[in-house]
Amino acid sequence: MPRTELETEFLSDHKRMTRGFRDLIKALQANKPADAHRLAAELDFVAGPHIEFEERVLYPRVEGARGEEYGANLRHEHQVARSALQFLLDHRNEPLEPQDRARVIQQLRVGFEHAVACGSLLSHLTVLDEADQQAMLGQLRRYRDQKLRWTELCGA
Repeated sequence: MPRTELETEFLSDHKRMTRGFRDLIKALQANKPADAHRLAAELDFVAGPHIEFEERVLYPRVEGARGEEYGANLRHEHQVARSALQFLLDHRNEPLEPQDRARVIQQLRVGFEHAVACGSLLSHLTVLDEADQQAMLGQLRRYRDQKLRWTELCGA
């Protein structure tokens, strides 16, 4: 069965975020701070609307099916990865100490694994009727139009 627009866009976002985390981790491992800071800024912009969608729209539905603890864990993983981005953006003109770089890489790995695994939440979208999917797609697109960065989100 072909994917709906919502499913396609949701998966596309996850691919972009997974690649963003992967590339950012590689830049940090190679000790390329300028590349890492640029990639962090790009990931911050790419992830913002999607994270807003997940936390405000998708996760409440997921919690209805899988429980609040499950949703709290998903949000915690967002917070861990977001703190790594915030650290990199706050220290964009500074070299990173080895211990800071190692900590940030570990936090970004949480984000990478989350982005990979969170794609499985697609099943929660596939059971929705067309009207619900269209409504959710509209919400995702409105968040994109706002162009908020992940580090700017109030709830994140």
